[in-house]
Amino acid sequence: MRYWILLAASLALFACGGGDAGGSAEDAATDAAAEVEEAAEDVAESASEMAEGAMGAAEDAMDAAEGAVDEAAGEVSDMMEDAEEAVDEAVEDAEAALDKALGD
Repeated sequence: MRYWILLAASLALFACGGGDAGGSAEDAATDAAAEVEEAAEDVAESASEMAEGAMGAAEDAMDAAEGAVDEAAGEVSDMMEDAEEAVDEAVEDAEAALDKALGD
């Protein structure tokens, strides 16, 4: 951005410095203002494009994070199911051992 400001200032100085010996000061000021306006529009356009790129990258990152969270949730769910099955088997084994010990 500093580059565009320096460019605009340089163009303004050149325009006011009499780039055209036959032109009036008003013409030079008008030309300088037009150059500054064009430079400002270029800066605004560049900033807008960068913002759009950043938004796209942020959306991609959010999608990736959401996918990772969903995958992790699925893995936790699978682990919980495996743990539940292991507990059920342990309870059944304990009941069978208790029945055997009591002679039933």
